[in-house]
Amino acid sequence: MPPLTPARASDIASLDSLLNDSALAPHLELFGRAQVTAALRGLLAELRQRAISHELPRDALRSEMIAQELGSRLAQACAA
Repeated sequence: MPPLTPARASDIASLDSLLNDSALAPHLELFGRAQVTAALRGLLAELRQRAISHELPRDALRSEMIAQELGSRLAQACAA
């Protein structure tokens, strides 16, 4: 298996492009734009830090992967 290529911070999609991505549409409908935007900002900041530390695989930047992690965080926040 070839080694994973780490992502760079510049590889991370912008907040606006992700908010307009169809992968996040269910979260926007369920949780609302304000809550999704706040959670996504936090997630993107964490992804940037991991990329700077060379600990972020490129696969983690697929919109589907970001949407999955975001959904988990939003569900946990609502359960708390």
